[in-house]
Amino acid sequence: MREELLSHVEGKRILDFGVGTGYTTGRLPHAVGIDLSMKMMSRAIDYRGQLVRADILKPPFKGGCFDTIISAGSFYYLPDPLEGLKSFRYLLKDGGIILFLSPNTALSVFKPFIHIYTHQEYRNLFNEAGFTPEIVRTTDARRYICFCKARKEG
Repeated sequence: MREELLSHVEGKRILDFGVGTGYTTGRLPHAVGIDLSMKMMSRAIDYRGQLVRADILKPPFKGGCFDTIISAGSFYYLPDPLEGLKSFRYLLKDGGIILFLSPNTALSVFKPFIHIYTHQEYRNLFNEAGFTPEIVRTTDARRYICFCKARKEG
């Protein structure tokens, strides 16, 4: 699934929101990984890009500086998903994209701990935040993972 997600990356400036151990973007030299947890980032020992301790709702970057923003298993932790998407929109260049991997509704074991968004909820959030959804689908055979791609028009 990581390879499928990375096949959709556009441009060189990539932001990995909730970078954690760096598993998703660790091999990309132009990536910037942000996370609130120093403990998680300390596990990203082979990360080729930059690591920054930061809050996506208060980003330490200028607007319009990223081509792609990735969230592989982090978006559902945001206290306000719409504000998170608005922050993504601010950080993206016109025409930039967001890419998500997150649990699908078939994976109900996580429901007591995180909000598992339906495909329609993702579409609605993207539209409300000013993105055009391009892909919102289940990506694996067991239907556990949702893959999303949306574009900032402009």
